[in-house]
Amino acid sequence: MGSKKTKTKQVNRPVYDREVGAAADANQAAYMSALPGINAIASRGTEAAQGLFDDYAAGDPTIQAAQGFVQDQLALEPGSNPYLDQMIADANDDTRRQLQTQLGTRGGIGGSSEYNILANALSRQSNDLRYQDYGAQMDRQARAAGMAPGLLAGSLIPLDAAMRVGNQSAMMPLQASALNSASTAGLLGQYQNTEGTQTQSGGLLGSIIGAGIGGLAGNPAAFTGIFG
Repeated sequence: MGSKKTKTKQVNRPVYDREVGAAADANQAAYMSALPGINAIASRGTEAAQGLFDDYAAGDPTIQAAQGFVQDQLALEPGSNPYLDQMIADANDDTRRQLQTQLGTRGGIGGSSEYNILANALSRQSNDLRYQDYGAQMDRQARAAGMAPGLLAGSLIPLDAAMRVGNQSAMMPLQASALNSASTAGLLGQYQNTEGTQTQSGGLLGSIIGAGIGGLAGNPAAFTGIFG
């Protein structure tokens, strides 16, 4: 009259059992059909990403040339124009002839007065030309400095593209697999199959005895009536 163990099994199925199963089969079939193409595209994307990494490591010739130009401009010292002195000499010769012609048409003044007029005019012209050249050089260097961030960003374009293409290529099969798993779980997760074990006392007599003992335990005087 000992205890009795009884195994119970519970199976829950969705209302549209057949439709849900068919949808899960169709989902799996679609995934298996698309998987070769997904893997092929991911492989090509990985190769393309490696090519972009190689381009970044080698550097773009145009970007490198532009960077060299900017560096050369920023390294120039003020007044480093190799043609400036010749430009000033040519300008001064032109100015000297013009002044001498103008003075000659007026009869000329000769001597030190004429010399001072020429010297002052040529000196002012030389200073103006040198100042203009200095300002132009500063402008070129300022523009070169402004180009530097853009050139740096340009040199990083292959690296950024390589990271994006490589990441997308690597994640494509994983994302497809995760989507397939989530879709399948959403459909078949409605099916439940549980098993359990229950323990019961031995038969009807055991149940009666158990109930009687429980009643006597709650009424001690009953023991006296039974056992004298």
